[in-house]
Amino acid sequence: MEKRSSDTAKPRRRKDAPRRWGGQENAAPAEARERIIAAARHCYTRKDIAQTTMADIAAQAKVVRATLYRYFPNRESVLLAVYREEIRSFLDRFTEDVGKAESFCAFLLDYCVFAVRQAGTTPLHRQFFEEQSALWVSRNYLSDAESLELTVAFFRESFQVAKRVGEIRDDLDLAEVVEFLVRVLMSFMLVPEAARRTETQLRRYFEKHLVRGLRRPG
Repeated sequence: MEKRSSDTAKPRRRKDAPRRWGGQENAAPAEARERIIAAARHCYTRKDIAQTTMADIAAQAKVVRATLYRYFPNRESVLLAVYREEIRSFLDRFTEDVGKAESFCAFLLDYCVFAVRQAGTTPLHRQFFEEQSALWVSRNYLSDAESLELTVAFFRESFQVAKRVGEIRDDLDLAEVVEFLVRVLMSFMLVPEAARRTETQLRRYFEKHLVRGLRRPG
């Protein structure tokens, strides 16, 4: 048998050649994460979060599971990344639809009402607060420093101004205020019946039981 000539031999793949990503050249790490998160968001809105597997997400992202695991070690890490993106999207919607009020207390009151009124208005948001997913969300969001910091950063400038001008009490800590706020809002989202109040009723409720306690006496 003749030895295959070097001219017709199948070229070997260079070890440093980029791997393929969905039929295209390999994506940068940041872009790869974004694509996987986008794929997961699609899967979560198409089927129940609890039923979505890593294989489903990999198939939607058009990657092998080994690539998916390179960026996210398990289902929980993907879910947390998607939830953080949902927080960012919510804060963007609030800024666009409502804007920031002149005072911190008014800003916080607007935020509370908007959060409750918007609960369940997007398919992904509804999925996060379905019975099977709700416990995971409440437990992991409150224990995830990065998720909480997104909301803390959103209020930081207004909070600092409010302290400087004497609008709120001197002993308040923003991170603690946000944690308490999240716990209250979570209860409304986990028990939708509690959210069936008019905007006026919600404003009165949050003013009486939350915002009033933040204001400086006198």
